Amino acid sequence: MRMSRLPFLLPALVLSLVGSAPAQSCAGATGTLTVTPDACVQPGDTISIDSCGASGAIALLAVSESAGSTTIGPFGPFPAVTLCVGEPFVILPLGFTGADGCAGFDLTIPPGATLPGDVNLVLQGVFIDFNFTPPSGLSFTVVTTNTDTLCL
Repeated sequence: MRMSRLPFLLPALVLSLVGSAPAQSCAGATGTLTVTPDACVQPGDTISIDSCGASGAIALLAVSESAGSTTIGPFGPFPAVTLCVGEPFVILPLGFTGADGCAGFDLTIPPGATLPGDVNLVLQGVFIDFNFTPPSGLSFTVVTTNTDTLCL
């Protein structure tokens, strides 16, 4: 498999594991997510997303139009994970975290851009850390963050 396809396959894998589940508590998030601005985004504003969790992990961002409780898995070696976003949601790759355990981006809305207006998104960071320790094998740790909102 070519490495260039990896960033697209991971979100597809996570989305394929999504299933309906009874509401569960979203307690236990150990990472942090910060989304700015706190007010509704206007043309010319810069959106900053900073998500911190496990170092050396794959960082993902779950985005939904509603808060909720959605459980993914367990599936094979992947543990069950409860996200604090409602269904439907999308998973976006943020990249790999460094030693500080953080990943994120800044996005400036072009001046004069037409925004949908009155759309509130709920975002949550998810980190997947792969651990390989011979002879026991491969294991996965999943860290989630608090949720934050973005108004468009």
